[in-house]
Amino acid sequence: MKCTRCHGTGEEKEAESVLLVCHYRSAAREIRKAAKIRRAQASEWVGEPNMQRMFIGDAEDLRIVAKHLLAGDARSAARTAGNMDTAARDHIPDAAWRFMQQRAAIQQKAEAEDTAARFSHF
Repeated sequence: MKCTRCHGTGEEKEAESVLLVCHYRSAAREIRKAAKIRRAQASEWVGEPNMQRMFIGDAEDLRIVAKHLLAGDARSAARTAGNMDTAARDHIPDAAWRFMQQRAAIQQKAEAEDTAARFSHF
């Protein structure tokens, strides 16, 4: 599997975990950039404190999503992003959104299989 994000080389990585860590970090970096943009937009609403609070809240939600990704928990990141309003969620780059959704589905499937295996003796 080739990764164009890994150290800028695009070299083939043997360990999939190294590749995933790189993708998680890359997605989190892109989302943190979106949070900075959203926070900067709050400063444009000088006379409107409600709008400022909304934009700052959106920026904090984006930062929480990035923290979940850095922790390797795509399922919580996807859940948090899904609960955000559409205007804030639109700031998440498409590639990061797709990656987050794919990893969340894989995590959910693995957790379901683990639970099924744990209770299979009943």
